[in-house]
Amino acid sequence: MLIKNTREVKFTGDKIAAATITANKLVAGTITAASGIIADAAITNAKIADATIQSAKIASLDAGKVTTGTLQSATGNSWISLTNGQFSFGNGALAWNGTSLTAKGSFEALSGSFLAKLDAGSVKLSSSGVDLGYFSIQTAGPTGPWITAAAGAKTINFAKLVSTSLYTAYQIDWGTTSSTSATHRLWGSLN
Repeated sequence: MLIKNTREVKFTGDKIAAATITANKLVAGTITAASGIIADAAITNAKIADATIQSAKIASLDAGKVTTGTLQSATGNSWISLTNGQFSFGNGALAWNGTSLTAKGSFEALSGSFLAKLDAGSVKLSSSGVDLGYFSIQTAGPTGPWITAAAGAKTINFAKLVSTSLYTAYQIDWGTTSSTSATHRLWGSLN
C-alpha cells in the first residue's frame, strides 16, 4: 500500500489569479456574510454589475439605511421628496407642492355612526347609513351664490354650541323635502 505525503495547503488572495474563481465555480451557500469570509466594505457599487441584485434576493431592507432625495415608484406615478416633503401619489390624485394640498375624488370623515363626505362641491351627511342630506354652494340666479340643502334635508338650523348644549338661533323649515316654501323661526334677540 502506497501512502502519499499529505499536508494542508492554504490559498490566500495573493496566490489566486484574478478572475479565476467565478460564481459558477462556487458551491451555492458556501460564502455567506455570517461566515466572516467577506470583509466589511469589500463589495462596493462598482463591483456589482447592473441588475444583478433583484428584489427577491434581498431578505429585508431597513428604511433607516436608505438616504436619498426622492423615493419614486417604478412607474413614476408616485413619489415623495425627502428633501422638502413634497409628494404626489396616483398621478397627482393626492399631491402636496409645498404650498397647497390637492386631492381628486372624495374625502370622508367618520366618527362613530356619523359620516361627513366632501364630494363634487358638496358636504354630504349621514348617520348610521341613513342619508341626512347635503349642503352645497349653488350659483343659480337670480342672486346666487346660495347655500343649499337637499336630499332629505327639511330644515336648516343656524346654531351655537355651548359646552355640550346646542342652541338654535335661526331655523328655516320647509316641512317636507318636496316643499318650496318655508317657515322662518328666530330664537333670541335680534341685533
